[in-house]
Amino acid sequence: MLFRSNSIQFFAPGLLMMNALFQAGFAGFGLIEKLESGFLERLRVTPIDRLALVLGLVLVSTITVLVQSVFLILASLPFGLAISAPGALLLFVLLVLVAVTMGSVSYALALIVKDPGILAGVTNFFILPVLLLSGIMLPVGFGPRVLQWLAAANPLYYASDAARALIEGRFGDPAIAVAFVAFAVLAAGTLLCFIRTTREAVA
Repeated sequence: MLFRSNSIQFFAPGLLMMNALFQAGFAGFGLIEKLESGFLERLRVTPIDRLALVLGLVLVSTITVLVQSVFLILASLPFGLAISAPGALLLFVLLVLVAVTMGSVSYALALIVKDPGILAGVTNFFILPVLLLSGIMLPVGFGPRVLQWLAAANPLYYASDAARALIEGRFGDPAIAVAFVAFAVLAAGTLLCFIRTTREAVA
């Protein structure tokens, strides 16, 4: 895609991905606050289903991402954002997969470290490189070859390209299939990890 510094078509889909990355990626801080208030201890003596707890937490962070994404799209329309309706619907599905992945990782880490300072350090250590190698803010093609190689191993790089293709209705873009497959696998894997971590923590 030809980059234009004033192109809302380039920046708006990237902002949607960045919002999902940070909003869901920092969801674990809310869980740490609950843990510090004795939430975990109370759970140990209740009959609440652990799977329902996990799905509830992930659902909250995912819905938050979707609602914010709707507002971001609406706010971009007056600036000239052109949207393909079917593409936008598929984009929301992709955002769900990204939010589930990041939320599950964040919640699982929160249960493991139980400290907001440590969680902040670990989260930023991983999220910032992933963000910079995603092409959300600037096209990766502008960088040196080594960064392009690293970006090719970053699932969010394909998700960002897929978001732009879906917004514009370019359904034949190969980044779409790569992004959906990658994040479907990641969402399932990280969710299972979060379920296991929760059952161990609340055993």
